[in-house]
Amino acid sequence: MRTALKLLITLSVTLVTLVLSPAPQAHACGGFFCSQVPIDQVGEQIIFGVEGEKVSATIMIQYAGDAKDFAWVVPVASVPDVKLGAWELFTKLGWATDPNYYLEWNYENGDCGWKVAPNSSTDESDFGVGGGGSGVEVVAEDEVGPYDYVVLKSDDAQELWQWLSDNAYDQPEDSVPLIAHYLDQGMYFLALKLKQDAGAGDVQPVTLVMEENAPCVPLVLTQIAAQPNMPVLAWIFGGMRAIPTNWFHVLINEKKIDWLGYGENYEEVLTQAVDEAAGHGFVTEYAGSSDVVNDVYYEGRCSVSQLENITDPESFLQKMLSLDCPRDATSQALIKLHIPKPDGLPQGCQSDQEFYTWNLEECLQHMPEDWTFDHAAMAADVQTKIVEPLMESQALLDSHGYLTRLYTTVSPDEMNRDPFFAFNPELEDVSNQHSALATADCTEDGTVTNVVITLENGETITIEGEVDLWGGPGVGGD
Repeated sequence: MRTALKLLITLSVTLVTLVLSPAPQAHACGGFFCSQVPIDQVGEQIIFGVEGEKVSATIMIQYAGDAKDFAWVVPVASVPDVKLGAWELFTKLGWATDPNYYLEWNYENGDCGWKVAPNSSTDESDFGVGGGGSGVEVVAEDEVGPYDYVVLKSDDAQELWQWLSDNAYDQPEDSVPLIAHYLDQGMYFLALKLKQDAGAGDVQPVTLVMEENAPCVPLVLTQIAAQPNMPVLAWIFGGMRAIPTNWFHVLINEKKIDWLGYGENYEEVLTQAVDEAAGHGFVTEYAGSSDVVNDVYYEGRCSVSQLENITDPESFLQKMLSLDCPRDATSQALIKLHIPKPDGLPQGCQSDQEFYTWNLEECLQHMPEDWTFDHAAMAADVQTKIVEPLMESQALLDSHGYLTRLYTTVSPDEMNRDPFFAFNPELEDVSNQHSALATADCTEDGTVTNVVITLENGETITIEGEVDLWGGPGVGGD
């Protein structure tokens, strides 16, 4: 009998890219197309909500490529309820729970000029479906947001793989024995692709709700497309602290942290700790109240009733901004869909920032003569693709008082066991804020020497000689 959720993100090397960085967002210019967070590293991010015998899994998806090539295949324990997720939940969870390392300086040995030390790591500005083969059953078929999807059942991995290939859900043939691994456990397969009129920019998170009692991040099939030391990040909402049950719980050696560099070598230190646990370990980066994240949705936010009667496109976008609609990839995709930037634009209208943010009134004069702004259709899309996912995210926050953030890095040869998670009410909270006390000697000209860093557990790190606090030699002991 299955006792836990089995969820797998199946990635084809040329198809789906998941990133660990937050979703794209606008910054100080005030528009929807000012700047975007670059893709930093390939990985997986999943938000779980656990309540009784039901588990929800919201999965971040980012994709770069042709829309027609997008395909996403995920084994599931039961026929899921499929909904759209919100980028902003990932973003706010990241801001609230990212681990931070910093020093508190004792100035008894002189003011060395570091009272306001820079921290460059912080920026606050900041499809038709073919018929089933002889051994493949199409159990469900529907659409959600920009996606068409099917739920498949089969007893034959080769036939399921062939069905996916015949219906444009291309998967590497090497995945057949790994597909069989999940079919042997009675799993279904959910397969999504973008609708024919959707673009690659329409990709947004997906939430799967299934009848199960515990979360799992399946990795067995992911090895087909994974990179070495692939980051895996899971936030788990429940009533108490979550822990891995068949993987190790790993602790960071804080003596190896580069404290002068605000923990910039954290990923390296964590990966080393996980490797010492045979590549099967998670670090708890935060465990405590879920109140650290709030107001993902509030009454009146991005209110469609205040948008649906605005017929002028520029006024529509300005109202979206004033109503605090998210400045993320979903909003950008909707704007591009309903106010498509034409070809052959003059200078000053060619970039997205120029067209949609700086010079929209002027640039709209170059729209095709037969183009009209369908304000009602855009308002309806705002409701289904932006507002409703925000409301679902807020409901997740409101219904779970405790949040655990677990993180690891894992390589393909280590993806031979899917990590499961359970809850333990006896464990203490874990803060994501890590501080240490630092002292140093200073000369009259501001030279800093002989830094001593005392960790919270009483251990010390000594750096002899002159230290450049702004360039930093790096800190990391044994």
